[in-house]
Amino acid sequence: MDLSRRIAVTAPSGASTEVAAPPLKPLDPFAMNDEALHLSVGIDGKIVAGAPLRRTFTPAELRATLASELRGSAHPNGMFQPGFPVVIAPADNAPWEIAVEVLDAAVAAGFRNVGFEPRATVVGNAP
Repeated sequence: MDLSRRIAVTAPSGASTEVAAPPLKPLDPFAMNDEALHLSVGIDGKIVAGAPLRRTFTPAELRATLASELRGSAHPNGMFQPGFPVVIAPADNAPWEIAVEVLDAAVAAGFRNVGFEPRATVVGNAP
């Protein structure tokens, strides 16, 4: 019994035929879809980490979590390699001190690829 997914295809004469759909790739429950760890800094100073951490941190909590999740001799089962990219995305009116603390936390943990999210530049009559 063939239980594969099927797609209905209309032939030029108006007759409908069924064609087998391409097989779906199995989902890897451990695959990370993101290419970097995104750390957002809100205007209220809250730090929100994207996948796979997905939670809100204070600067001290972020520093401790990043240090414990970086794979190395102290934490051989850490989630991230030292070269894994960390992208800091502060909101327009976020406190710059918090954004710098996030940068310091990532670098102090041992991440080597840390930077700020690129901003679009406005050309012309900027306020």
